[in-house]
Amino acid sequence: IKTIDDALKHPELFPAPEDASKGAVFNGPPGWGGTLATAQFFKAYDAEKKGFTLVDTGSAAGLDGSLAKAYERKQGWVGYYWEP
Repeated sequence: IKTIDDALKHPELFPAPEDASKGAVFNGPPGWGGTLATAQFFKAYDAEKKGFTLVDTGSAAGLDGSLAKAYERKQGWVGYYWEP
């Protein structure tokens, strides 16, 4: 997987926490610029029609936890993460 389009062809590789039959794109907390960008990319790439759901992590800790959980489970993870 090298592009966003490549990832969106495989929702099964990025299981959503509430419904594993869908792929997940994890979004950051309110107020982060990346959160807005991720939501706009989700819409622009028509990710919902491709079997994905946009997951609101609610906080920086929630976003961290989603990434750590995917790593521990050896599952794919799609989202935007930024650190200064």
